[in-house]
Amino acid sequence: MIPSLLLLSGPSCIGKSPLVNTVRRFYPEWGSKLQKLMLFNNRAPRPGEVDGEDYHFRSHAEVISYQGKPGFITIPVRNDWQALELETIFQIQEQGKIPLFEGNPYLVEALREVGLFERIPATTVFLSPLSKEEIVYLRQPSRHVDLPVLVTQVMRKKQLRRKQKQMGLLSQPDLEDIEIRCQAAYAEMRYA
Repeated sequence: MIPSLLLLSGPSCIGKSPLVNTVRRFYPEWGSKLQKLMLFNNRAPRPGEVDGEDYHFRSHAEVISYQGKPGFITIPVRNDWQALELETIFQIQEQGKIPLFEGNPYLVEALREVGLFERIPATTVFLSPLSKEEIVYLRQPSRHVDLPVLVTQVMRKKQLRRKQKQMGLLSQPDLEDIEIRCQAAYAEMRYA
């Protein structure tokens, strides 16, 4: 069954974009129907990101101005603020396309809270750095594993590799951003 709305969420650097790219490559007919939901974001573009293709990059004041405005969802995401104009979902559907969100789990919950899933059938997928079986195994007291610390360490390696590939040498703000994203991963797993 082809969904009317596809929401792919997970921690930063978990592989959401590569998964979507793989679907488009191996299932081009289905993948060509996917159209990315464009959110407003108050952070600066990463290397290679383009305004209007990845996000609508806007000032903090502009993104915050959408908070409470009818037809918008505005959410804090780690150190950023993001906003979505709900009408874009319906515009994409009117074009015969499937709206695709790939990002944080907070938007998925915000869409649920405004009752969107009662009006539109949606498929939600959360990508996790650990499987349910791994989590159950690692949570056993005899394993002596601090799951939040383990997830942070796993994600830190992924984040550092990606950021170094994008930017080369990393600045202190880059390292701080990586740490925020890594430490958020376990909380986002629980949230989802």
